[in-house]
Amino acid sequence: MIKTKIRAFDKEKDMEGAVLCFNEGFDHILWPSIKHAKPSLHEDFIKFFYKMSTDCYAVIENTEIMAVII
Repeated sequence: MIKTKIRAFDKEKDMEGAVLCFNEGFDHILWPSIKHAKPSLHEDFIKFFYKMSTDCYAVIENTEIMAVII
């Protein structure tokens, strides 16, 4: 059985999964960055959006982050 839940995004705990989601979701338009930039750049993007947002959530399926809602 697939268990899906939405909870508050934890910047420290969820960052690795958030970067994977970011890379998969934006590969079609940001592929030079995703293929060649340091991974920390994508963490910085997510931290920037997180800081701008009033609410941020992680969508978790079983134990894996499937999406981040910012």
